[in-house]
Amino acid sequence: ARQAMDEKEVPEDNRIVFMSNDFYYKLEGDKLTRERLRPAEGSDSRFVTLDGVTVVKVPQARFYTAVELLSGSAGQAAGGFNKASGAVGINFQLVHTQAAAAVTKHALPRIFGPDVNQQANATRFDYRIYHGLIVPDNKKDGIYTHTRAS
Repeated sequence: ARQAMDEKEVPEDNRIVFMSNDFYYKLEGDKLTRERLRPAEGSDSRFVTLDGVTVVKVPQARFYTAVELLSGSAGQAAGGFNKASGAVGINFQLVHTQAAAAVTKHALPRIFGPDVNQQANATRFDYRIYHGLIVPDNKKDGIYTHTRAS
């Protein structure tokens, strides 16, 4: 992953690697890899960086190539997600922090007084916030994804 990014001239600084727990523990147990790891403070085997790149562990249940968002309609749970059909688990993802732009959109808040709120004799406040992640075409080289065998 590092070599692929280096060949595409992605800067070496500001890279973060997101790893599934399974992949993290396989690296942690590998004797040859352990020599290149920087252990966490007060730890004998856990590590926080790998060759100068910050490591973030991600549970496998949240680390797929595609997800299906649940809307709460047609018997689905309200909110959340499931693994999409055809999706594959991700082992690790090396990301340059400037490759993706996080966008936050706020919906206008709505206030319902006690005369309008039919669920309780109280004021109700609705507020929505939406998040998105935009990766411009010219920054795609700053993200490298390694998936599990299907």
